[in-house]
Amino acid sequence: MALTLNTRSSGGKAPMQQPDRYAPQRRRDPGERASASGELGRALEHLSLVLSATGVGVWERDIAANSVTWSDTMHRLFGLGREQFSGSPDEVLGCVHPDDRAAFRAGYEAAVRGDGDAYTQEFRIVRGDGEVRWVYRRGQVRRGPDGIAHSVFGVALDVTERKQAEETNARLAAIASAADDAIIGLAPDGTILTWNPAAERMFGYAADEAIGRSVRILYPADAGAEFEDIYRRVRAGEHVRHEGLRVRKDGAAVNVALAATPVRNKEGRVVGVAAVVRDIGEHKQMEHKLVEALAQLLRANSKSKLALLAGRMGTFEVELARQAVSWSDEIYAQVGIDRSTSIAAIQDVEPFIHADDRAAVRARREQAFETGETYEDEFRVVRADGEVRWLYVRAQPLPAENPTHAYGVSMDITERKEREERIRFLMSEVLHRSKNLLAVVQAIASQTVRSTSSPIAFAEDFGARLKSLASSLDLLVRRDWRGVSVRDLVQSQLGHYCDPHGARVALGGPDLLLSPAAAQNLGMALHELSTNAVKHGAFAVPEGRVRIEWKLMGPQRERRFRMSWVESGGAPVESPHTKGFGHLVIERMAAEALQGQVTLEFARDGVRWAIEADAETVVQGAGG
Repeated sequence: MALTLNTRSSGGKAPMQQPDRYAPQRRRDPGERASASGELGRALEHLSLVLSATGVGVWERDIAANSVTWSDTMHRLFGLGREQFSGSPDEVLGCVHPDDRAAFRAGYEAAVRGDGDAYTQEFRIVRGDGEVRWVYRRGQVRRGPDGIAHSVFGVALDVTERKQAEETNARLAAIASAADDAIIGLAPDGTILTWNPAAERMFGYAADEAIGRSVRILYPADAGAEFEDIYRRVRAGEHVRHEGLRVRKDGAAVNVALAATPVRNKEGRVVGVAAVVRDIGEHKQMEHKLVEALAQLLRANSKSKLALLAGRMGTFEVELARQAVSWSDEIYAQVGIDRSTSIAAIQDVEPFIHADDRAAVRARREQAFETGETYEDEFRVVRADGEVRWLYVRAQPLPAENPTHAYGVSMDITERKEREERIRFLMSEVLHRSKNLLAVVQAIASQTVRSTSSPIAFAEDFGARLKSLASSLDLLVRRDWRGVSVRDLVQSQLGHYCDPHGARVALGGPDLLLSPAAAQNLGMALHELSTNAVKHGAFAVPEGRVRIEWKLMGPQRERRFRMSWVESGGAPVESPHTKGFGHLVIERMAAEALQGQVTLEFARDGVRWAIEADAETVVQGAGG
């Protein structure tokens, strides 16, 4: 592939070859010239392949001729074919984003004046299809013996992905800097790569002291196996959560909760680790104090007073040698049985533990009681009536040196678990709805581009449609996505035309709540109908009127929803010769989304539109 430039210019002159003033002048025989020409051709072809493969475009501006020449890559970069580009510098400037044009022109003019022969710029361009891209270019001013610039030669490269990555990294860096938790970036082997301010405060190491060293410096001397196990699991792709002790620079111990997540490249290979570390020292101290206090109270035979003191907490005691168990009344209530049920040993307790949790609970309890460590767990129990509840259990073996008993508390945490599940569900819903909304916006943008003739028209139509969609979504958010009143939806889309003191729009229908999907699609249809009425129909003249009605029809089990739009008194209406995106929304999109039927009539006295669909699809609670 030969290196090609668009040589179209206002003067139509080919660039002159400048002799090398410093090379010795001698005659070349024809064979030597042919060989040199072949080598030059191969070099140019190699250069063309390199530039094309790397996406580098080549450009030149002839100052005297006031013309610009582009390589093929430049045409692709700007989204302009050869026949679309005249070679005018003003045309190049017109492709630059309006906010960047002044700096674009100033950088070029400063270099030509002599502030420096070489210059670089980064700026945005607006391609012919409306897409905005970032471009890096480097120019070299060529001057004559008199020092006057006669041309500028340069290269350009699309750096949109790099700029987007820089913006993303800047946002993530701001989040990491403001976080209260230590956020640490690591290599797969545990080498520290990034270290935020919270990590400095938590562990006492400045960033330049920590970066480049192994995170093993934060572990106690005898925790090598723990360190190897965590990073082995993360390298295998596992998300690891862990609680343990870490060591500050000054040697002080820190109780932490750690979440370590593998970072993967495009091929899915683990190339790093992102770790979030939280200081839970105060939390642990409070828990230990609580357990110690409860244990002391139990040993003083104050079980009933302890239950009152703990509120909703139940208390228990385990004789470790015999595995004998005694409960307070509160725990009997937690598992839904009365005191007549025999609970004498740990094996009597296990049938109440959920089958999926039983083995893990047993393993953690046995390990804690064997080592004398504090036992702490959260698990499900199945009550006698079949209801599943969550319990939090914490116990302390005593005495510390050679424990013979374990004293502990039990608390019903079902409501907390349900709140956590609700939060997870809401986050999932937010993600799902965000994806759906993005798909709708992309579809609107794609269809609007196809039906508009200029960037200005696209911006106006796209902005109006987004505003319409936002109005519908605002109503849904206010009602927690439980539905939208038909009347509120109509008023939000028609704006001041629905002024209660005006007479241009008449509304009629019962108080119905639309489903979220119906609200969004009917909202878009009403927006397109009102936009058409402003341009060509009832709202185009002062005396124009619109009547909007909705109702439910048919027997209870076969209810149908119907909405109609009827214009009158407006400008004479003609059936459109072409069908744009607005027509598609009015006639097809609403019908397909709601699984209904649409009728559209361009009567001379005004547009008439109606949609009819299964009420269960459109109206909240219509099936009941």
